Amino acid sequence: EQVALRVAEFSPRTHRFFAQDVKAAIAAIANKLWDAQARAIRLGELRDLLGDAQRPWDQSIVHALEQEGVLLRMPSSGSDTFVPVYDLLGGHIIANALLARHGQSNFEAWVKNGSTTTFLAGSYDVQHPLADDVLRSLVEQAPRRFYTQLWQMVDEQLRARALRMAAHLEPSSLDGATVDALLDLVRDGEAEILDHLWQVRGAQGHPLNAEGLDRA
Repeated sequence: EQVALRVAEFSPRTHRFFAQDVKAAIAAIANKLWDAQARAIRLGELRDLLGDAQRPWDQSIVHALEQEGVLLRMPSSGSDTFVPVYDLLGGHIIANALLARHGQSNFEAWVKNGSTTTFLAGSYDVQHPLADDVLRSLVEQAPRRFYTQLWQMVDEQLRARALRMAAHLEPSSLDGATVDALLDLVRDGEAEILDHLWQVRGAQGHPLNAEGLDRA
């Protein structure tokens, strides 16, 4: 949101960008990274994707996103490539674009699809390069958008990982079923989850605080 507003504010009058243009550009980049199963896009391909090729470089949206710390240039022989400035941001923008693309009515069917499971949880040579970061962001965003937990929607291959990631959700995104499932993991001796509960034990109103530890 802040990047979109800043780019819009400082874009030149001769090549004006509005906030929605910036959001659309980020979504297009995210969808391309997911569909191409890539973590980088070549400069020429990126500018063509965004309809940016005819603009002077200092007035281009790719340059603006680089200046704002969304994209990072990776010099290489022959053609520069651009990547999200860090992997977790890449996972976030991809997850955001996927949730918007599929919407609440189609998301559950899509996330259960075999190819989606492969891209998120397959072996190293077939999963998306940003698979863990995309999955983590889907875990975080699904409760905010759809008021449902990702671990309850995915197939068995992904369910345990998604549930463990849910332990780090903000308190307002945790529901009773998720809290109970996490406490069951503690009872089963899951040291990682117990360690997290220990860290938040003093957080007032947190469903996994000391009262949750007592229940476990």
